[in-house]
Amino acid sequence: MEMQVSEWIASRENYRLSPSDCAIRLDLIAKVHGIQSAENYFEGLPGTAKNKLTYGALLNAYAKDNLTEKAQAIMEKIQNYGYATTALNYNAMMNLYMNMRQFEKVPLVMQEMRDNGVPPDAFSYNIWITTCAAMSDVVKMEQVMDEVKHDNNVNTKWIIYSTLATLYAKAGLIDKSEAALDEVKSMMPQTDRSAYEYLIGQYASIGNKDEVYRSWQSLKSAFPKILNRSYIFILSSLVKIGDIEGAEEIFKEWESDCVTHDVRITNIILGLYVRKNLLEKAESLIQRTSERGGKLNFNSWEILAEGYIQNGNFEKAVIAMKNSASIGKVFQWQPKPANVLAILTHFEKLGDFESAKIFFEMLRDLNYVDTEMYYSLFPYIEAGKTDPGILEHVSKS
Repeated sequence: MEMQVSEWIASRENYRLSPSDCAIRLDLIAKVHGIQSAENYFEGLPGTAKNKLTYGALLNAYAKDNLTEKAQAIMEKIQNYGYATTALNYNAMMNLYMNMRQFEKVPLVMQEMRDNGVPPDAFSYNIWITTCAAMSDVVKMEQVMDEVKHDNNVNTKWIIYSTLATLYAKAGLIDKSEAALDEVKSMMPQTDRSAYEYLIGQYASIGNKDEVYRSWQSLKSAFPKILNRSYIFILSSLVKIGDIEGAEEIFKEWESDCVTHDVRITNIILGLYVRKNLLEKAESLIQRTSERGGKLNFNSWEILAEGYIQNGNFEKAVIAMKNSASIGKVFQWQPKPANVLAILTHFEKLGDFESAKIFFEMLRDLNYVDTEMYYSLFPYIEAGKTDPGILEHVSKS
């Protein structure tokens, strides 16, 4: 849609695109049509439009496609033309080096920024710290944070501390993660909803149930109107730490207050019930949602199918999968290979080749292309029970 709007604007008579318009258009072209088209567009720009914005957009396109040599060449031009006056271009290069696992080059870019009188921003430090973590260098991470503390140019240090907390948690350094989260709480803007949501999710990842609830209450105090997005954070977090009762209570709260149904929230609880083998609760939730006018999606029905498969109720599993297929076809939904294989294996054990054929025809209608299907159908092929149409489709998958 954005690309169509950009093309429409560009086609209007007597409308001259500004340099910022050209940069946005170049970025869209790279995303939609690929890097070669973006290069052609850049080369066709008039000289006045080739400035720090369009050069920067081309650099970002190269960096996102991991085209190291081209990115380095365009970065050199940006510097030679005096366009590298902010951290933006340097950050793109550091991201590229990190993605290419050329970790040793990240601190070199940081040093280059300083040498050129360009102050690093929060994103610069985030990339540097993440690179240190990727190299398992905790000591260096802490050295970088010491530098952050003394850098008065960075006014969003809480974002860097949040990155540090996440990296400590991944390294199993829970005490240090909690200390970093204390810094986040002391620095974060009280009007930033995403900061509270981050705290909820991060405390869940380190298993601190009390702080999960404390952060949730803080969010509710700061924002009387709770968005569905926030409910997704708290419910996912409670599920992660295994607090079923707490998740159910907050889900009931959401059900009673929600104006618009968000099936993602329903699916969180549905998945919890299935994993805990609480199928009656799962079925009751499906029914209650439908009665309230909520719309289930293909994921909802496949989650329920997984519960039936785990309990050996393949008749209901097939019905649930068919419900998924009827909804998911327009979204090009593909069922999970494990569920497909379990159902076909069940048919094989029963010798029910007719049901297997009907089920596979449903998959064919979905343009199911998983190659495991070929192997799962070998028993039917060998038994001569599979019609030529199905075999032909399998051989092409």
